[in-house]
Amino acid sequence: MDELKIRYDGSDKAKQLLIKMADDLLRISGETLTLEIISHAEKHMTARQRAALHIWCEEAANECRKHGTDISLFFEAAKQGFECEFDKMSFKHIVYKPTLMQMRGKESTNSMDTVEPSLICEAISQAWVMKFDYPLPPFPSKENKMISNGR
Repeated sequence: MDELKIRYDGSDKAKQLLIKMADDLLRISGETLTLEIISHAEKHMTARQRAALHIWCEEAANECRKHGTDISLFFEAAKQGFECEFDKMSFKHIVYKPTLMQMRGKESTNSMDTVEPSLICEAISQAWVMKFDYPLPPFPSKENKMISNGR
């Protein structure tokens, strides 16, 4: 055994445990070993988070329509242009994705980690209420669902 690569979740506790295990293995086996510990702390967005993102974009678009905010109001330069209501996908592509790119340098929601979906939504919501004087819905989560169900 010349080389050993280990992937772990990125926590210091896991790293220390892996180093101790490797040290014990080397001591018992008496072999020379190159150990590479690879952190995978940045986990990709889960399927549940992706579904929650689409729910949020749809709810945000509904809130925009309810308040009469169309896409042209979102773009200062388009004020003289046409009126077009937001829907889930237009909100995602016109609002969410450019914010993701600006804040995190990522072009695709597929490349987001587990923290970024709610982080991006929070940033959009804060800017939205300052610009349009009404809040967007919170990002869907177990906590928000319990609050809305009165638990």
